[in-house]
Amino acid sequence: MGHAPTFEELLAGVETDPGSEAASRALERSANQLGRWPEAVQTVARRFESETDPERRIALALRLARWYSTRLQRPDYAVPYMQFVARQNPEHVGLLTLTGAFAISQPGLALEFLAKARAVATTSAELAQVLYETGRAYEEHGQLEQAEEHFRQALDLDVRHHATFEGLQRIFEVTGRPDDAAKAAAFLRELDAPHE
Repeated sequence: MGHAPTFEELLAGVETDPGSEAASRALERSANQLGRWPEAVQTVARRFESETDPERRIALALRLARWYSTRLQRPDYAVPYMQFVARQNPEHVGLLTLTGAFAISQPGLALEFLAKARAVATTSAELAQVLYETGRAYEEHGQLEQAEEHFRQALDLDVRHHATFEGLQRIFEVTGRPDDAAKAAAFLRELDAPHE
C-alpha cells in the first residue's frame, strides 16, 4: 500500500525532476498546508541557480515568480525571475500568463497579455492556466459570468486545476449558489487529500 509523500519527499522530487508540474503542485499544496514556504522557495531557488538546462531554468524561474507573487504576496521578489525569463524568451506562454496576472488591476492590459498567452499556449496545462488567469481578471472586475465561463473552460482542460475550483467556489458564493459552492469545496478537499 502506498503512502502520501512527505514534505521532504516532495522537496526531493522537485530536486530530482524540476520540470514536473505535478511535483510542483504537490509541493505547493504541502507548503501551503504546513506553512513551510521558506523551505520550498529555498529548495527551488537553489535548483534554479544550479540548473544548466535552459528550459528547466525558465520553468523554475516562472515557478518562483508565481509563488512569490501569488502565495507569498511579494511581487517585488518575483520581478527578477520574470526578467530572467523575458531575456530568454519574451513570448514564453508562462511569462505572458504571469504578466497578465500581475496586470490584473488594469483589465484591458491583463486581457491583452492573456490573449497573447492563449495564442502561444501549446499544451492543455498551459491553456488551462491561461483560461484560469483570464477568469480571475474578469472576476476581479465583477464580470462574474465571463469569469465562470473561463474557469469552466480551464476545468475542461485540467480537471485537477486546484486554483480554478477555488475561483468557482468564490463565484458560486458571491452569486448565491451555496450547493455549487459546497461541491467545489468538496472537490478541493479531495484534491488536497493524500492519495494512496
